[in-house]
Amino acid sequence: MYDSSATGFTTDDFVLILQTKAMWESLNLYGKRVISVDATHSTTSYGFKLITCFVVEPGSNRGLPILFTIANGESSKFMQVVFSKMKVCEDFYS
Repeated sequence: MYDSSATGFTTDDFVLILQTKAMWESLNLYGKRVISVDATHSTTSYGFKLITCFVVEPGSNRGLPILFTIANGESSKFMQVVFSKMKVCEDFYS
């Protein structure tokens, strides 16, 4: 049995977070001031959302993705997991 008392997640919730070392490096170079988040809605019949976190490269004003998430929700419980995993990646890549 899944204990959701600490997180609020149920067995129906799904979160997959993807971040490469290059994305992590972009986060460390350009993510000190602003991290932007964008999510797609209703792009497939499966009900999943693609959540993209990105930073803006100074000078070129290009958005650089720093993390992709596929999830069946985007409430604060999902986003807390996404942002907490950025710290885990820092520990992994450094």
